[in-house]
Amino acid sequence: VGFGETMTANKGTAMLMRPLSKLKAVGQDLYTAEDDFWKILTWGVERNRYSGMLTGRGINKTNFNRILNGDKNALVKEFGEGADKLQDFLNKSIKRNYNPRTRQYAGNYEQFLDEIAGDMVRNQVPNYAYIGRTGKALRYSPFGNFIAFPLEVIRTGNNIYEQAIKEMTSGIPEIAALGKKRMFSFAATTVGVPYGIQQAFKSKNDATDEEMTALKRFVPE
Repeated sequence: VGFGETMTANKGTAMLMRPLSKLKAVGQDLYTAEDDFWKILTWGVERNRYSGMLTGRGINKTNFNRILNGDKNALVKEFGEGADKLQDFLNKSIKRNYNPRTRQYAGNYEQFLDEIAGDMVRNQVPNYAYIGRTGKALRYSPFGNFIAFPLEVIRTGNNIYEQAIKEMTSGIPEIAALGKKRMFSFAATTVGVPYGIQQAFKSKNDATDEEMTALKRFVPE
């Protein structure tokens, strides 16, 4: 090949990099697909939880807006004890297509359930679209990808904790039960799983507590 005639250095480099670019694109697609899978799974779980709870209360497509803005005393008579607290809880749980002045949701019941679950996914599943200006700026640094993910883990971890507390202190037995389940799962993930991995490592390698302590002096946690 005569460089400068039919081939140039830049053209040759581009040809060599083309397969790698395709490989990178495939990797990004797979990562996005996996990321979307967990978001969709979380959305479905949360939607089913709240759909079941509301159905148990007798709330459906014909009366769901009434639970948002109805008279509290009338709601208790119609939907049972705690319906007044449920009204306050639901009004704080929807953000999009909701008018806080009239306390009405601009959509049907299925969309209402979608938004409850969607708000939880936006706040409790890592999403790089929510890392903020500082996080986005840091992504352009040499350590950008390593910084962006921890920022999202911190944001979503704090939101999961706050949601669990909000549910547990709602005064609504069904929602309080969801909050306890959420808090237990969060604690198991952040404390139990790392501890279990550590114990498995110790068992596999026959390492003592003293050896693990010594290892921490050289290897960051």
